[in-house]
Amino acid sequence: CRRAVPERRSELFPHHRAEPRQSRQATTAPQLILEQYPAPHVSLEHRSKAEEGHLSRWETKKHQQPRRLQRGDVFLSYSPPQRSGHHPWVLTALGCLGTAYALGADLEQACEVMASLETPAGRGNLLELSGLSIIDDSYNANPVSMQYALDALRQRRGGRKIAVLGEMLELGADSGRYHESILDSCKELDGVITVGEGFANISPGDNFWGHYDASVDIDLAELAGLLEEGDIILVKGSNKVFWVNNFITTIVEALS
Repeated sequence: CRRAVPERRSELFPHHRAEPRQSRQATTAPQLILEQYPAPHVSLEHRSKAEEGHLSRWETKKHQQPRRLQRGDVFLSYSPPQRSGHHPWVLTALGCLGTAYALGADLEQACEVMASLETPAGRGNLLELSGLSIIDDSYNANPVSMQYALDALRQRRGGRKIAVLGEMLELGADSGRYHESILDSCKELDGVITVGEGFANISPGDNFWGHYDASVDIDLAELAGLLEEGDIILVKGSNKVFWVNNFITTIVEALS
C-alpha cells in the first residue's frame, strides 16, 4: 500500500519528483504527504491556547458552541453540522477548514456555510419519532468510531440510552479483543443489543437485551415493548450489518 501511494501521486502530480525516503520506519499517509509535499503546512489540534511557531493553528474547546478557529491573530467562529459534541465531527470540520485554508479559499464564507450543512444518512443523523430518538450511525463502524459514538450517546441529555450494535468487520486476529473492549464501554448504558458473529458470546452485563446473528433476526415487536418514551437509541455497525439491509427504514416503520 505504501509503495502504491507515491506511484499514484506521480500520476496526480506529474511535475513533482518525490525525494527518496531517509527512514524505513512505518508512517501514516498524512505524514507521507507532509514529507513529500512540505508546503503549505496546516496544523490541526484541540488546544486551550495557540502555540507560537506554526503557520496556522486551529483552536477549539470541548462543548463550546459555536467553536472558535484561530489563524494567526485572526479568530473566526464555526459550528459543525453535528451538534451532539461528537468529537470526530469537530475534527472533520477542522480538516475541511484546514483544506480550505491550504487552497486559499475564503475561510469566513466556509465557516458561515458549515452551520447549514446537513448530516448524511447513516453518519450519525438524528431521527425523532413517537417520543423516541434514533441516532442513525448505521453506515459503517470501526473500534475508534464506535467508541466515539458510544461516548456521544452517554453525553446526550434526555431519557434512557440504548445501543443496537452491529459487529465490526475486517479487524483480523484482534477482532475479539476489539469487540470486548466496545462492550466494556457499554456498562453505563440502559440497554444493549448486539448483532453479528463478532459480538457472539460476549455480554456487557445486566443491561444486555439480547444478541442476534443478523439484523433481520431482531424481533422489533419485542424491542418496541422494551422501549419507553424519551429513549435515545444508537444504531451503529459495519456497513453489511445494518446499512445494506435498510435496517433503519425497517425499525422506523416498526416503531412508528
